[in-house]
Amino acid sequence: MDFTPTEEQAAARDLAARIFGDLATPERLAAAGTGSDPELWKALCAAGLVGAVEELGLLGLVLLLEEQGRTTAQVPFASTCVYGLLAVAAHGSPEQRARLLPGIGDGSVVVCGAVSGQGGAGAGGTG
Repeated sequence: MDFTPTEEQAAARDLAARIFGDLATPERLAAAGTGSDPELWKALCAAGLVGAVEELGLLGLVLLLEEQGRTTAQVPFASTCVYGLLAVAAHGSPEQRARLLPGIGDGSVVVCGAVSGQGGAGAGGTG
């Protein structure tokens, strides 16, 4: 298995590194406290990084998350991409994809994950 980033993945990583480096300063992190940094999130979405994850794939997402981790920036990158963008892209109906993906990518739709304690064996039920 080859984990060498494509040119697109490397370019996205470099862009993320610049944005996180410029905006995830110690002062901003201190000001955000335990909350999210909405201005940083807007910058990441405006740069197209969230929306690009569908095309960049899991390796691309990991590269972007690595850059987030270098600064400990407080934005919902992983949850938005995993519970929102990638889940809807892979399992959403055509209507859901058309309605939700643009907003997830540009940050106007907020997503979160939820796990049901009812039903299937994967959720602790008997299947």
